[in-house]
Amino acid sequence: MERVFLNRKNELSANGVYAVNLFALGVPHSIVIDDFLPVQQIDDGKWRTEFAAVGDDESLWGMILEKAFSKYHGNYNRIAGGNPSYGVRTLVGGPYEIHAHADYTDDALWNILKKHDGKDDIIQAGTPGTSDADTNADGLVQ
Repeated sequence: MERVFLNRKNELSANGVYAVNLFALGVPHSIVIDDFLPVQQIDDGKWRTEFAAVGDDESLWGMILEKAFSKYHGNYNRIAGGNPSYGVRTLVGGPYEIHAHADYTDDALWNILKKHDGKDDIIQAGTPGTSDADTNADGLVQ
């Protein structure tokens, strides 16, 4: 992730400007954004960010990255949902593999995961569907 952010010192920007590299067809595109984030007022009169939240360690990188991704795609509505592998490909610009659970036995899928673990490969998982409220039999959000 550190290669995605062009602000190299991993610090807050004094002037509130950040640059992020996102990739299309393996070609990096630098997206420059400010730190003005969409917020909404909640019940107790406090404010919170509209989409991504401040990390447990009070980091802002998730919100900054989300804003850059939404600018790259036109607006926040254009990045809702979708295939998570597209997001990773846009962040790292490299090749990726998709392995659908339904295509493998549990052991075969586990062996694929073990093959990539510890190799600096990005491993992600997702579930089909469009709702944050629906869950499957295993309790996973669909």
